[in-house]
Amino acid sequence: MDYKFKTVTAGELLFDYINTSLIGRKNLSQISNLDALQIGGRQQELSSYYSGILSANILSRIIKKANRVVSDIESEKEHQKLMIQYFQRSLEIPRTPSGVDLDRLAALALEAEKTSRKDIISSVRSQFTVTKVNYCYMCGAQVYEKTTIASQKMELEHIWPQSFGGDSTVENLLPACPPCNSEKGSMILWQNAHIHSFTLKPEPSSDELTSIKKKVKIAQHRKEMFEHASTHRKTLKDAALAIGSFNFNEISAIDRDDAVDFFNFQIKRRYAV
Repeated sequence: MDYKFKTVTAGELLFDYINTSLIGRKNLSQISNLDALQIGGRQQELSSYYSGILSANILSRIIKKANRVVSDIESEKEHQKLMIQYFQRSLEIPRTPSGVDLDRLAALALEAEKTSRKDIISSVRSQFTVTKVNYCYMCGAQVYEKTTIASQKMELEHIWPQSFGGDSTVENLLPACPPCNSEKGSMILWQNAHIHSFTLKPEPSSDELTSIKKKVKIAQHRKEMFEHASTHRKTLKDAALAIGSFNFNEISAIDRDDAVDFFNFQIKRRYAV
């Protein structure tokens, strides 16, 4: 998939730079032409999977390295220098005229790291508490600001994970139920879930379908969110609101003659958030 969603967080800006300037969209598109992927009937799905894994792997390593550099070294000038050294040594990125600006990459990484340490402030949180009832943007369950039922307590979920540069701003937050928020965790892309953890026989029973882990179902929701955002050039939040929540209990196979894996099941949409 070509990630062309509208970026609003420091982590998304870093992710976009990795895709466009470091790896390059042309190189990412070449993955789909690998001969091996033409076998199995999953060429488009697996090419999207591998390109996403590559981008997410580089992003996560860069931000975690920035975390370590900032925590160990006081000098901000040294931060930039050490990050560039890391790019050249560990990530094997040379200083070449290919369009990759290592100074820019380091600056984006350090800004994303800084953002990851900023929690939600009260003025931002208050914008989500003006209504008595909200809905989890992933599963559609009702959530409340004030309740004695722990599973219905409204939490604000970072659509782009905070630990990977997701700003704690209104543009990157949506109400979520505690179970979904916990299962989603720091999932960046759908590719980061354990999507290969199951394969069911064709025409599985309802019990077999419900055995699919919730994290994998959330990954399906996330996959649609990214696809909608990239197709329509929207923010991830606007895309999440547009596709609505999913009824995780209503699952069906797409191709009933094939085994059911991550790419061969769909979840019924519930309603817009």
